[in-house]
Amino acid sequence: MKCFNIIILLLSVYCQLSSSVPALPVPTGRYCTTAYCRQRNLACNNKGNITSGCYSGAKFVLMGKYRQTISKAFNTFRNKVASGDDYKNLQSAARMATMVWSEELEHFAKLDVARCHLSPKMCMSSPNFYYIGVISEQFSYGGYAVDRSNFVIIKSLIESWGKEVLSIRRLDTLHLPYDLARRNIYKTTLLLNERNSHFGCAALRYSHELYHHFLLSCAFATDNLVNERIYQWSARPAARCRRPDRLYKSLCAPGENYNNHKMVKGHRTFLRSLQEDF
Repeated sequence: MKCFNIIILLLSVYCQLSSSVPALPVPTGRYCTTAYCRQRNLACNNKGNITSGCYSGAKFVLMGKYRQTISKAFNTFRNKVASGDDYKNLQSAARMATMVWSEELEHFAKLDVARCHLSPKMCMSSPNFYYIGVISEQFSYGGYAVDRSNFVIIKSLIESWGKEVLSIRRLDTLHLPYDLARRNIYKTTLLLNERNSHFGCAALRYSHELYHHFLLSCAFATDNLVNERIYQWSARPAARCRRPDRLYKSLCAPGENYNNHKMVKGHRTFLRSLQEDF
C-alpha cells in the first residue's frame, strides 16, 4: 500500500510538471496553417533573423538572466490584484493563473523585436496558444549606451505596464469594454487576464544618430477578448483553483488548464477589433 501511494504521488508530480512546462516552438511552416492567423501569422516561415531594415549593430538581448525578475514582477502584481486587498477598486480573483515562462512565446516575442519596429501589431497564434497577446514598447535615450542597463530598462517598462490598475473599473473585469479610455489600460488588463498561464519576452538593442534604442516585447498565452471578462470574482482568492500556488497564494498553481489552445466562439481580440496600434 505504501509503494502504491508513492507511485501515485510521483505520477501526480510528473503530471503537474508536464502541464506547466512551456511549449517549444514548432516548425515555422506549421505556423502558416493556424486557424486564427493563417499566413498572416508573424511566425509563418519566419526564421527569426533580424530584418534587413534594422540599423547595423542591432543585437538581441540575452534574456536568460532576466527571466526570474520578469516572472516575479508579473506574478507579484497579479497576486496583489487577485487578493482583493491591495486595490480596493478591484474584486478578488477566483482562478487567476500563476504565469510561467514559455520558450515558444519567447520565440514570438523575439520575432516581434526582430522587425526593429513595433508597429503595426502582428497577428500571432500557435497550436498551443490560439490568441497570443502581446505588449511591446520602445525606450530611447541619449548619452552613452552603458548609462542605462538592460535590467533597469526592463524593470522600468514592466512596471509602467501595470500603472493603470487604479483606472480599471470593477465591472470592467467581468465585461471588458469595447473602448478603453487609455491605451495603457489594455496593457494592464492583459497582465491581469486570468487565463494568461504562460509568457515569454525578448529584447533588442541598437544605436542610431546619437540615441540608443531598446525594444522589449512580451507575448502571452492569450489576448484580451472584447466583452469577455478579465477574471472571475470570488469572495475568497483562488477559490476555484484546482490548487492554489504555494508562493503566490491568491493565484492558481502552474498546471491549471485554461484551454488556451482553443478558439472562443463569437469573440474577437481587443486589438483586432479596434484596428489600433498599442
